[in-house]
Amino acid sequence: MANRALPIKQAELTRLLKGVVGAGVEIGRIEVDPRTGHVVIIPDKATEKATNPWDEE
Repeated sequence: MANRALPIKQAELTRLLKGVVGAGVEIGRIEVDPRTGHVVIIPDKATEKATNPWDEE
């Protein structure tokens, strides 16, 4: 069986994770489907409810 091309490369995943961390979200878990390359980033429970300073009265 021949090797198939990867649906997502490590550089792409690193770029995604840096973007999430740069947005101020702490990562709780990452799920990657090896067949389709579908990536799900689940935030940590502590940071799930992010507050926006503009929402405060």
